[in-house]
Amino acid sequence: MAGKDRLTEAHERLTAAVDSLVSGEDWQGLLSLAARLYRYSPNNCLLIRAQRPDATWLAGYRRWQALGRQVRKGEKGVAILAPIVSRRRPVDHDEEAQQPGLVRVLRGFTVAHIFDVSQTDGPPLPEVGPALLDGDAPAQLWERLAAQVAGAGFTLTRGDCRPANGKTDFVARAVTVRDDVTDAQAAKTLAHDLLTAPGLGPPLGRRDLFEWSRPYEDEEGRDDATAIRPGQAPGCEQAGDSRRGWVGGDLDPEWCTPR
Repeated sequence: MAGKDRLTEAHERLTAAVDSLVSGEDWQGLLSLAARLYRYSPNNCLLIRAQRPDATWLAGYRRWQALGRQVRKGEKGVAILAPIVSRRRPVDHDEEAQQPGLVRVLRGFTVAHIFDVSQTDGPPLPEVGPALLDGDAPAQLWERLAAQVAGAGFTLTRGDCRPANGKTDFVARAVTVRDDVTDAQAAKTLAHDLLTAPGLGPPLGRRDLFEWSRPYEDEEGRDDATAIRPGQAPGCEQAGDSRRGWVGGDLDPEWCTPR
């Protein structure tokens, strides 16, 4: 099939995937998939859900070989949109200052195929899990984070909220961070909640809290630091960082359950 035809088919599949989101269960299924495959863009999550909704770990053919596994003969790949990027030299001093060396330019998209781990054979993949931080937090970091929490009208305490590292209760307007973790981990958990909990921290994008490190940007050009999906915030499903309490209305009080 020609490249243009593959793109047309992918766009038609994407449109149909959006049209299929008609119920709460449909949205919940999409959010659950997006939480598992958090490195993929919203469009690609829709495409993956339309073709393999039970996917857990996706990679290209060569990548699976590099990991010691082989895609089984006859398996059909999942079609996603992949960026076409070229490089050129900076056109002026400002651009060169922002992007030293060659500048990456997005030219468009093409169709690429990836495969789920269930479509491969080989030795078991290593288990990768989150690790709690050791050591002390940077000077004054906890105090400045705590000031942001107080400024939002929430109380802050250290206590038991296992298996999560932190808990935000919007009804009681209270934030709890585990008291049996290091100061570095406690500060990380509190910073996570400030960034992801609606109404708790400053609007995403502000960096007056402290000097933020450069956000990670994946191959699809998405700022991972602000890729927050409602109901499945990074750190809950993947890293087990926090749990938020919701009470009342139609919201499930356990909508964000750490592993």
